[in-house]
Amino acid sequence: MKCLTLSEITPQMWEDIITKHLWSAVASHFIESIYLPAAQADNPSNFNTSVDIKLKQWADRTLPDISVKVGWETLFEEFSKSDAGAEERKRWPQPFCSKNSNPSCQNECKRSHAWQSKAIDSLRVIQLTALEDWSVSEKQQWDSAVKFMENTLQDELDKASKKMHELLGPGATERWFYWRSRNREQQCRSYIKDELQRLLQANERHGPVLADDELTTVRKNLETISVAVSTDLVNETWSQLYREHFLRQALGNVQECRNAFYRRDLVKNELLLQRRGLFWRLRRMLKQRLTPSDQHKSMKS
Repeated sequence: MKCLTLSEITPQMWEDIITKHLWSAVASHFIESIYLPAAQADNPSNFNTSVDIKLKQWADRTLPDISVKVGWETLFEEFSKSDAGAEERKRWPQPFCSKNSNPSCQNECKRSHAWQSKAIDSLRVIQLTALEDWSVSEKQQWDSAVKFMENTLQDELDKASKKMHELLGPGATERWFYWRSRNREQQCRSYIKDELQRLLQANERHGPVLADDELTTVRKNLETISVAVSTDLVNETWSQLYREHFLRQALGNVQECRNAFYRRDLVKNELLLQRRGLFWRLRRMLKQRLTPSDQHKSMKS
């Protein structure tokens, strides 16, 4: 039986595949628990301190385990693809196993394959070390970090806009041309959204939490048009509206960051550069791998 070794997968293919899978596994935690809480605080002096603590805790406690798990799943996903058919097998110089590999062979490989515990320990050290590197010496590295930030923010904005549409129901065009309608809760949320939009227009740098007097004002204004809403409904609508607003603002600032490589000392938006730095550090950390020799030493089957 011929077997596929890691050396037969091109390094770039392996890096692209596993980075994509790893980002899918950790994106939610990074966005919800690290990036948004620090960025929405709008405090440059505390931003780096906040993300430093959370990133190091993450890299020390859970990220190495997740990385190894994703690596294992990716390895066997590629194993399955290589045996799926002739077209897929053309991707590799050698198939992982012979042309008609026995399913029991595949299952036994999955069952018996494991990483030694030192693989996680080694990866933890490598990832923590990568976090300490703030320097970006090349324009290409800078652009790569900015592009990563831009793509991430765009993905989150798309999801936030979709969620907002679900909460509000069909817009005027959909209702007119497609005979769709809003239910009672969606109609109430639509009224709430109009009131909250005025708050954001008056203060584009509004924080993520509504003040008590703002909640009272929104509810009283709606009462004047015979729309009674609960505080919870206002807060839920605000949370999603603010998220969409914040992400749209953050995405709009990306171009300024992209142009700032040669004039970093002159850029007034310090928080923007710190956010770019966060994505650079994250990207470096996610790209850390054990070397092939380390991987070989850390495998047991």
